[in-house]
Amino acid sequence: MSDPFFTRPEHRKRKARNAAPKKSAAAKKKPQNEPKDEDLASISSESDVEREQYDPDEENEDARENAAEKRLRIAKDYLDQIKNEIGEDVGFNAEDVDRELLSERLQEDVLEKQGKMYLDYATRIEPSVQYTCTQLRGRHSKPLVGLVMNEKYLYSADKSGLVQKWQIVNEDAEDSTNSTSELKLRPVRFSVPQGGDHDHVAEITCLAISNNGQWVVTGGLDHRIVVRDAETLTARYCWKHHRDVILSLAFRKGSNEMFSAAADRSIKVWSLDSMSYVETLFGHQDIVYDVDAFSQERCISVGGRDRSSRLWKIVEESQLVFRSGGNSVKMTGGYMEGSVDCVTMVDENNFITGSDNGVLALWSLQRKKPVYTYPLAHGLDTPLAPERQSAEKTPADSSTPPQPRWITSLRALPYANLFVSGSWDGTIRLWKIADGLRSFEPVELEKPLTTKSIINSLSLSLRGRKGHEQLLVLAACGRELRYGRWKNIRNVANRGYVFQIPLKPALQMSNGTA
Repeated sequence: MSDPFFTRPEHRKRKARNAAPKKSAAAKKKPQNEPKDEDLASISSESDVEREQYDPDEENEDARENAAEKRLRIAKDYLDQIKNEIGEDVGFNAEDVDRELLSERLQEDVLEKQGKMYLDYATRIEPSVQYTCTQLRGRHSKPLVGLVMNEKYLYSADKSGLVQKWQIVNEDAEDSTNSTSELKLRPVRFSVPQGGDHDHVAEITCLAISNNGQWVVTGGLDHRIVVRDAETLTARYCWKHHRDVILSLAFRKGSNEMFSAAADRSIKVWSLDSMSYVETLFGHQDIVYDVDAFSQERCISVGGRDRSSRLWKIVEESQLVFRSGGNSVKMTGGYMEGSVDCVTMVDENNFITGSDNGVLALWSLQRKKPVYTYPLAHGLDTPLAPERQSAEKTPADSSTPPQPRWITSLRALPYANLFVSGSWDGTIRLWKIADGLRSFEPVELEKPLTTKSIINSLSLSLRGRKGHEQLLVLAACGRELRYGRWKNIRNVANRGYVFQIPLKPALQMSNGTA
């Protein structure tokens, strides 16, 4: 018996030829209910229209090109987009864009995806720069605990629970290249705590804003996290998962994932897309004072008197522990480190911490010890008078040495060689990170950034078109610390400060990058 697979094709073709006349003969016989010629024409025309609307060749256009052609097409589209952006920023036409600008932009994109520091803003600050200062008070009567900015609005919060929204009035300053006019802000609305189950019932300690500017989040002494609508400042959600004071909030860059640090020695992860709790991170042995995060699914935190910094890898469910507390005089200036209170990330592989002995430390994920330390970053405090150190009427002269001012706030510009620190010496200090991330040094200004009060929170922002930016330093200040009253400065105002620092144009800078 023959297999049909080996049947000669000539037989099938011959059968097909013989069947063709039968089909044509049968076609000559028309049924009785056959449609007229006009109906046939209309049907054929409709089918042609449908055939034009659905063209399988157009749907499979991407399928016809191979992988190399697809990569080439995507690369060309990407280069065209970059050329248009550079043309808008620098002022050239897309055809006249310099190749150096294009290559520099491509290098920046690669470094940003790798999570490395690549922005150079510290060298663009001149020592003789003439900056402007805008003070915000509004309805605030208590020390401010947070001041954040998003596009056209600023948000401030104080210890009484008041949250206030400010609008930037002079928007034309973004387009000007050498504008030194003072930033004009107008209070839009405010929100006072309503109590109950959906708002704070105690003091607020920290403030944060989501990346899309839709939500404003506050944490307080009542162990609560309140999520507010950024447009109306109405409390929408109230989370009570923590068992102690909320001390810090941080959003992951480019997403609505949030981290909260509290005095219950835990860090909790939240999703503001689904408005839900995700998980809890345990490991610290003391109060978690500060937390920070960038674009990757990880965060960095400091644990107060356990003197450790921990990098939490969310996906891998692991952590890296970095121990502080060096005893050398060179590292600490002769003062023991008792608590690590502040942390900020420079890029995905480096971060900076601030301690209660005034030490700023630069860390790398590749080392367990700090790469560089700067002791007594904000100097020594003035010793107390003998009558304030003793209860006697005629106290003897005290020989108590002056104590260092601890770091109360710390913030770095993402992926840039610039960060700021604050204490209660009345001065906000700017710092420049050296090339190679091996050291840093202060940026000396002829006219320092002064507030004459305790700096409870700092944040950095940029305004203006690329190459002609202005650096904004936002400081929330007051006469008390944001999480205690053991330090009090009399005769100072509780208000926020916005320092507007012009930067040198990027076209006048050298081509070296950090």
